[in-house]
Amino acid sequence: MTRAIFKTLNLKTQKVICENGNTETGALYSAKFERTHYAASRALLRIMTHDTILNARLSHLSRDVNMQSKIPEDISFFSKTDAGIQDAFAKKRTEILKPLLRFLSKMNVHPNFISVAGLIGAITAGVLLPVNATYSMYALIFHLLSDGVDGPLARFQNRQSAKGTLIDVFIDHTSLVLMVISAIYASLASAAWLIGYAVSYVSLIAVSISLNLINKPLLFSIRTKYWFYALIYVDVFFNISLLSPLVILSTIYMTAHSIYGIMILAR
Repeated sequence: MTRAIFKTLNLKTQKVICENGNTETGALYSAKFERTHYAASRALLRIMTHDTILNARLSHLSRDVNMQSKIPEDISFFSKTDAGIQDAFAKKRTEILKPLLRFLSKMNVHPNFISVAGLIGAITAGVLLPVNATYSMYALIFHLLSDGVDGPLARFQNRQSAKGTLIDVFIDHTSLVLMVISAIYASLASAAWLIGYAVSYVSLIAVSISLNLINKPLLFSIRTKYWFYALIYVDVFFNISLLSPLVILSTIYMTAHSIYGIMILAR
């Protein structure tokens, strides 16, 4: 900015001297140039100082926001026993699925895309269950397959992240709640017990994550989600209603387990 002003005024000074031979006029332009240069320099200094302060404030604010929104890297809802079993199973599953994972990676498929596709499958299954149970089960199977692929794909592509884990946990258990609501509309079990099942399941997940974050995980917990899906499948295709006993026993167990976990958190 100051260089441009200097160049412009200097050229005007030279022009006046050459055309008029008047050094006084040239000196006048030079004096104006000095005053303008000084004013421009001060203005530029104020702008630079203001920008520096503003950038510092924005940087500080950005750090605060990042610290507040940081998702813990070790987020998990597995108990101690489950975690070991899950790790071993995950490694074997990744080995088995390697050809599919290579193909999806070549197609630039992101793991989160698989997770969202699984959620769409769960929504479709939930909508169809009261209307067409057979097609609902096909959509549910698609959801479960997607749920089994997104994690291995993230590990295969080295894209594991706390946000990805959180998305997976959210979609996974939102899908369960959607299927519970659908089971209520399809009258597969008592509405009161199905609501209790969903509430106790979500509560146990929240307690488990909280305990894992403070390094006090539950020693063991039974994950009933897949049993829930399996018994819906049995009810639809074999007309054998076993869902009610599972829902009642699971609700009692998960409620008691959640209370125990809350007592640990309260200590």
